[in-house]
Amino acid sequence: MASGPKNYTVGTEKALFRLAKGTCYFPDCLKPIIETVDGEPVVAVETAHVSGAKPGSARYVESMTDKQRAAFDNLILLCVPHHKIVDRLRPNDYPIETLMNWKRANEPDEGIEILRALTESNLEESLAKVMKDAGPYREVNLNVTAGVLLAGNELLTIPFESLSTFLAHNPHFRQYPLVVCVDIRNTGTAAVSLAGVTIHYAIGPLDAQGSPAKFTYMGRNDFYQINPKLPHRLLDGASVQWLMKYESLQEVGEDMAKSTVNITISAIYATVRLGSGESMDSPQIPWSQTKLENSSI
Repeated sequence: MASGPKNYTVGTEKALFRLAKGTCYFPDCLKPIIETVDGEPVVAVETAHVSGAKPGSARYVESMTDKQRAAFDNLILLCVPHHKIVDRLRPNDYPIETLMNWKRANEPDEGIEILRALTESNLEESLAKVMKDAGPYREVNLNVTAGVLLAGNELLTIPFESLSTFLAHNPHFRQYPLVVCVDIRNTGTAAVSLAGVTIHYAIGPLDAQGSPAKFTYMGRNDFYQINPKLPHRLLDGASVQWLMKYESLQEVGEDMAKSTVNITISAIYATVRLGSGESMDSPQIPWSQTKLENSSI
């Protein structure tokens, strides 16, 4: 079969999926590269070109060969929405260097150069060497959202800033419990042990070191029948969710504001504590976005 810009070798695709950190390469996108649907693993991303595959496509470089366009060096993994944004809707916003930065951020720092000479015969040896050179590392990605816990413990997650609008247009969902969901994904290359999950209230402006003061809302296990039993071993590429009651989060915040003079809650964020002693934080969610416009829960 003739070589073309989309004729990726099995080895090249296997290298992408093995070495990626587990999610779409677009910054802060939590879409996993593999999802489980009805018990079956399903690829949830597409292989995208850094330099375009054909004339007229985004970031096309005429001097490249089709073999170079289909090579590991020129490929990243994107979820369907971000692939459309990068290649079709706003291609001028995403030059080659930007996509290469994403590639570097989502693959090991060391050993990648060996993949430039990747062939089917040396695939397993090459991947083993890359993983050895890079070494196992622990990295956990956290994201905090609101959610609705439906019948059968099915979870519908909703960004906090959209919660009021969602409930206004779908009032029947108010019959179900509202929750705070901490999505925890192992994006490193080593298994980790989750020892604890906590929610913090960021208090007031940043201090002199650039960090907000905080009040810790201790990691409650409001849904012990759903939440994983801690410590919980999380393999590389795997994810788990930790749920807390939305109502409790709001009540504690309101009690703090009433009982403490001159206190202002600026945001909330989650922290996961690993068995290794390391702690990792989620991005902060502005406190104003966590409040329902209609206070009736």
